[in-house]
Amino acid sequence: MAFALGQIMDEALQLAGSGHFHTGLAGSSHFTVRALEYYRDEVGPDDAAVERYRRAMQQAASRCGPVALNVTGLTLTVGSVMACAVPNDEVADQFMHALKEELGQDAWFEAGFRREIWYVNLLHFANDIAYPDRLIAWVKERRDLDLGVAHADRAQLVRFRYDGQRNRPFMRPEIFGEAVLTAPTNMTATSPDPFSSPLGLLPEDPDRR
Repeated sequence: MAFALGQIMDEALQLAGSGHFHTGLAGSSHFTVRALEYYRDEVGPDDAAVERYRRAMQQAASRCGPVALNVTGLTLTVGSVMACAVPNDEVADQFMHALKEELGQDAWFEAGFRREIWYVNLLHFANDIAYPDRLIAWVKERRDLDLGVAHADRAQLVRFRYDGQRNRPFMRPEIFGEAVLTAPTNMTATSPDPFSSPLGLLPEDPDRR
């Protein structure tokens, strides 16, 4: 899966040009379950809020089993090229709902926002697009593109920092915590507010830029 996403990202770069973030690199690509707060330059794993986020993630993970999502094709936004995915079952949405419950008041950042698709960003635009019309047509031709199934048996609490090494600018994750999705299928959390969403690695991002 990581190799396939990297290949697609490199194809997109041929049309987008230079100066953009290579978000689809292995080790950077991810599916955000929930953003938790505004960007803070100085924050670490021992921060009081981060400790609460980590406990909430661990509690939510204990209520849900592993996640599997079919990565089904590409879409384009004003800020990025994305790969969309469709969950194989209800577990991905159950985990998202369980995390919101466990966070309690710490779920404030997305309180008025509802994620209705699962996706992984492959390319974040950070410069002028070299061939915009060709990029639009290229993505349109790949809206239905079977990229395989993404499996996740754990969630990670992360923040991202810019890394411009190796002529491959990207956002490098700093992992502040990890939780295994452990609940057996017949004990997964139930959600009174289910919704369908196109995901993969399952990190939560404490920063939103």
